[in-house]
Amino acid sequence: MKLITTKTLIIASAVALTFTACKKNEAVEPEAEQVTAVDNQEADALSNDVIDQFNMVTMDQLAISSNSSKNMTVETVATEEDKRKTSGIVTISPAGYDVFPKTITIDFGTGTVDKNGIVRKGKIVGVLSNHWWVSGAELRIDMQDYYVNGIQVKGTKILTSNGYNNVTNSFSYNVKVERARVNEEGKSFTWSATRTVSYFTKGTITPIDDYVTVTGSSSGTNRKGVSFTATITTELKKPVISRWIVSGVIEVSSDAHPTVTLDYGDGTIDNKAVVTIGDKSAEITLHK
Repeated sequence: MKLITTKTLIIASAVALTFTACKKNEAVEPEAEQVTAVDNQEADALSNDVIDQFNMVTMDQLAISSNSSKNMTVETVATEEDKRKTSGIVTISPAGYDVFPKTITIDFGTGTVDKNGIVRKGKIVGVLSNHWWVSGAELRIDMQDYYVNGIQVKGTKILTSNGYNNVTNSFSYNVKVERARVNEEGKSFTWSATRTVSYFTKGTITPIDDYVTVTGSSSGTNRKGVSFTATITTELKKPVISRWIVSGVIEVSSDAHPTVTLDYGDGTIDNKAVVTIGDKSAEITLHK
């Protein structure tokens, strides 16, 4: 996941699934449009991170079984080394495989650190109406005193499954976020989004070759009270083994300021992206 904090922000970026800052580039000054872009990026990154925590749980503990998934070419068994696991303590109730609805709680306590050095604390709680690969299944996620690297995240996310596609070895779901609030350094901003997220398993046993794509749009009000809209103009792609989105383009706009464009590149796994405002562009480095 990549997230740009406001402490050392000099040049804006927008969207993604890390927690530090861009390197300085004198070609672009930090104006209101950069504030808008970074606020959208933070909200988007934190939202994607919450969803990814539940993806890890469902892929590990509620995976498609061979009995219930005839003709589905997905990973049903993976080595412990290959499994992706949340750093929180997972509780699923009731425990029966086919008993729904289920309440899934991921408890990070007073703070846990994942393998990428990201610190989470508090709880995220989801209520799942059916197996995640069943079309129409719904997962409602709420945060309870939840923080990521000191940033508080509030709000509700509703995920609705579009089912499993046996041809592409993928499942997808629509994500709706209504007026989520992100509090950082005593300031807050609100954010809403409608997205379609697709998770491609590639039909292999190991999950480490999986990847995620994202399309859709978001809107909100930044820390300065400016309303904005962000649109993914080219599908975002993120391999699960990467800490960064590797391709895709997003545009962030408002009535009062120039459009900010962030281009994540050609699919190469690296921490580079290009920001464009008007006729000025700059490459930025995104850490962690």
